[in-house]
Amino acid sequence: MTRELEAPTFLNRVAGVPNRVAGAWILRAVSAAVLLVPAGWLGGAPGALNAQEVEVRAVPSAGWFVPTSRLYRSDLPPARAELQGGGVLGLGLHALQEGLPVSLRVTAERTVGLETRVTGQNPLIGQPEEAWPTHEYVVPSRITTVTGDLLVHPGRGELGSSAYVFVGLGWKSYRFGQEEPPDEVGFKFPEDGTSGRVHYGAGLEVPVAGVRVAGEAGGNFNRFVLVDEEQGLSRSDAQHEFIFSLKVFFGVFSF
Repeated sequence: MTRELEAPTFLNRVAGVPNRVAGAWILRAVSAAVLLVPAGWLGGAPGALNAQEVEVRAVPSAGWFVPTSRLYRSDLPPARAELQGGGVLGLGLHALQEGLPVSLRVTAERTVGLETRVTGQNPLIGQPEEAWPTHEYVVPSRITTVTGDLLVHPGRGELGSSAYVFVGLGWKSYRFGQEEPPDEVGFKFPEDGTSGRVHYGAGLEVPVAGVRVAGEAGGNFNRFVLVDEEQGLSRSDAQHEFIFSLKVFFGVFSF
């Protein structure tokens, strides 16, 4: 708490402004810079919104993770890996100012019950490829993302509903456990790693029993890199997934 007051204390020495007033002034200035500049791009009228408060809302969410592409393919011995669907839990902070057509959101999400299925063939000398025995393994998996989104709100509809679209950038982390059953062939299994992330989608926010709830469909794009040290090779595969989620908005504070 003391560190947060260092900047206002410096202002006191320069302009004789009380700590709380200076702190509030800084928060309003930062929020105005972040929220009002995009509004200027969209033809908004920042001068008319200076008196409006910025509301910060907590946004817990739950949803379902739907992969649409394979995770990777390895060559020797040949195998492919595919993420399976799983649950997603998240928590975010959403900052918005009444009357502005844009807002900002930061969200952390983690998958629940996610698995990667590895399917490979055991090459047999002298046998055609279609005769090679096939093996299948399940690898416990976990994906964690942290994402910052810019939301655009075209306007409120009937019954207080509010549609929005969003685009954002973030960070994505992959973590994998031990395959089941144990591998006896020597397939290349997925490795822990991180990646940048592009996030986009749309949602509809509506009032329900005194709180605001949103149904949201979001898409994700990134690349997963698999390094084969034995072969001296690496492979980068594009990943695309959808996340369908239900979000609940709780007001935390405003300034």
